[in-house]
Amino acid sequence: MNIFDKIIVNTTDQIIKGVNPYISYEQACQLARLCEKDSIDILFGAHKIRQKYKKNGFTCSIINAKSGACSENCAFCAQSAYHKTGISTYPLLERDKLVDSAISLYKAGATRYSIVTSGFRLTAEEIERISQTATTITEKTGLTLCTSLGTLTESMAERLKEGGVSIYHHNLETAASYFDQICTTHTYDDDIETIKLAKSAGLKVCSGGILGMGETWEQRAELAFTLRELDVDSIPINFLNPIPGTRLEAMPPLQP
Repeated sequence: MNIFDKIIVNTTDQIIKGVNPYISYEQACQLARLCEKDSIDILFGAHKIRQKYKKNGFTCSIINAKSGACSENCAFCAQSAYHKTGISTYPLLERDKLVDSAISLYKAGATRYSIVTSGFRLTAEEIERISQTATTITEKTGLTLCTSLGTLTESMAERLKEGGVSIYHHNLETAASYFDQICTTHTYDDDIETIKLAKSAGLKVCSGGILGMGETWEQRAELAFTLRELDVDSIPINFLNPIPGTRLEAMPPLQP
């Protein structure tokens, strides 16, 4: 009697040995369709693959540097101006507050610090302020700087890199085939263009999505393969927390 499903064992083995490190979309969907009882085995296989190819450990801290009043209608987001969620709304924080926060978190053991803002795109003046802030933080700490500032232009991406930002975070959120169910105020191509501009400027890119917004397993695989094609450097996987006041407030949370 086999303890592990052969598909999981063979796929894991091929990836670890480098025989077939890039599985196909069809193989990904096949894994997704396995019985729920195989979930722990899939996690075990994924863990062994991560051990082979990725190092352990970093601690990432974030600061919500600009909150609320976002022009975009993303169905999950508490900061969208289309939703009434009772969150605090404020403009971009001053440089001293961002720097003091970074120093405090660095002393507490953080290795990465991410400046996160709401909105489709910042102004050139806001990008300049963040770039200058990044320079100060890198001078005063050993933190790796990450920013999540919405969409970028070429000059914005280059200025962030020049200022000391190392990583740009910009989630695609879901598959292209499902995106219009989540957001209609900008296009999927807008987000992909930002990822390409960030990479072109020499920034590493962190991009992933949110699971549990009503997408299918096939669309989750579609998102994964889009991220692979874009050659992003890290992939955060989030799970929908249905927030009252958003369009997805009634969506049931994913089961473990």
